[in-house]
Amino acid sequence: EDGIIDSIFEREAISPTCFGNLVAIPHPLIPQTESTFWAVCTLKKPIDWENKRVQFVCLLCVEKENKADLQSMYKLLGSILDDPAAVSQLLKSRTYKEFLEIFRKKTIR
Repeated sequence: EDGIIDSIFEREAISPTCFGNLVAIPHPLIPQTESTFWAVCTLKKPIDWENKRVQFVCLLCVEKENKADLQSMYKLLGSILDDPAAVSQLLKSRTYKEFLEIFRKKTIR
């Protein structure tokens, strides 16, 4: 979407979205996309993100004018990213299939 990158940087300027545990969840200041989705990136080596180290980036985009209750999605994402063992396993995955298998195992409890 036009302007989405600018909106993400605008949001970061307000308050960085790095949370510790090697995780950052950047997102636009205002929802702008036609659908809700996550885009995930794992880095071979951590980078400095403000004053924290980040190696797992989950770009969160929420559908504009979304009326759905997204609490379950936030809870699911939080349950993974607040778990250092889960993040470590995800960072060690080498394929998309392996990543999804780990993600599914960690979210089905």
